[in-house]
Amino acid sequence: MPVFIRTRAELKEIVASESFDRPLILDADVNIIFLAHNLDQKEREKLMALATETDKFRVHGREVYWWRRKKPGTSLFSTVPLAKVLSEPFTIRSTNTIRRLVAKWP
Repeated sequence: MPVFIRTRAELKEIVASESFDRPLILDADVNIIFLAHNLDQKEREKLMALATETDKFRVHGREVYWWRRKKPGTSLFSTVPLAKVLSEPFTIRSTNTIRRLVAKWP
């Protein structure tokens, strides 16, 4: 299983990032997709093609900020489309999880 390591400074930068211009909407979350390497142009294009009214993406270095809104009638979301366009392993964490990690780090 791959490990995705970030320094405290990198995690603080992720927490401080204003990844989306629009205000967060109820039932919407921003998750961070951690990658081992930067996406190439082809992967970026495939990822951006997944954007919908309920899913938006911003890429910054080795992180992808995924703004997702719960689809009507469901509380679930799927990473299957992501796995199809990202050629490398990834892991996803909520911004709340990242904030808690940074707060606990001495």
